[in-house]
Amino acid sequence: MDLYLTVLQGEQENPDGFSFQFPSPPEEITVESGATFFTFTLLNIGDTNIPNGEDLQSVSWTGYFFGEARIGMAGGAIHTWQDPEVCKNQILTWQSAHQKLRLNITKTWVNLDVYIESFEWHYSGGFGDIEYTIKLQQAKNPEITMNAPQVMDSIPGKVVPDDTAYTCDTSTTVPVAPGGTYTCMIYCTAGRPNVIAGTGSVCDVTLKSRRDDNWYFTCTATGEIGESSGIYINGSPQPQFRILVDGEGYGATMTGTIVTSSASVYVVNPGDTIWFAALKIYHDGSQWRKLYEANKQLIEETAVANGRNSSELGKYLYAGTQLLIP
Repeated sequence: MDLYLTVLQGEQENPDGFSFQFPSPPEEITVESGATFFTFTLLNIGDTNIPNGEDLQSVSWTGYFFGEARIGMAGGAIHTWQDPEVCKNQILTWQSAHQKLRLNITKTWVNLDVYIESFEWHYSGGFGDIEYTIKLQQAKNPEITMNAPQVMDSIPGKVVPDDTAYTCDTSTTVPVAPGGTYTCMIYCTAGRPNVIAGTGSVCDVTLKSRRDDNWYFTCTATGEIGESSGIYINGSPQPQFRILVDGEGYGATMTGTIVTSSASVYVVNPGDTIWFAALKIYHDGSQWRKLYEANKQLIEETAVANGRNSSELGKYLYAGTQLLIP
């Protein structure tokens, strides 16, 4: 039996969005139905029905994303190995975007529309494993939701206090051509993040847009080639990441000049999937297929060049690949 989370495209019966297979199924799952909890092993869940299935509220389990060193050591526990960091980041991205998903456990009755209510993780052991606990809340049909949540895109003038919790999708040095821009996404539930560049007039930071608790900031390189500046968020004592002015960075062609074409380009970051790239570009991960089809030949050729049979519909992207934005 295998567990899948699939991005729902609208409300169609058979979702055709990006599908994520959990590499190593857990030994058991817990199902909440009304005020009752049921715990099943994956060996017997296929033969079991939940009473009052319409009252089902949540499904949860604890499992592992095994490190690469585990390949060949975990026996049948690994159905299809994936990089633990990629797995973890994918789930965190869906959680932060409040993405509606379809949970399917093959050979069982479990086929539910869900949201990720909670996802906790930590590194475990010395093999690069990530142990996680996930809880999926059943997604109710919109017609029975009295007060459907609205997407918030207003920009408040006041920033949050120092030390306010946040998550940023960037944590490395980012090369940006003179005059070029790089967009980072910051997840902050408390309000507008306070994002500033270090001294030296190397970089200008501007809040570009907002979608619920996801905040998109553009960093424009204004300094000279070779200069760099840290980007500080919510009063952090150390920079979250750095902008390095580089003639071949974001916003540059292969000759180092600024892009003058009307076509826009997204440069893949480490750990990106096609869904996550679409989320950053369109603020909507469900538009991944449009991005994939526009770059299909490049994505597949790059995957083959890196030793894979295919990219698995953009699941495997490689840092530095320049995707044309349709």
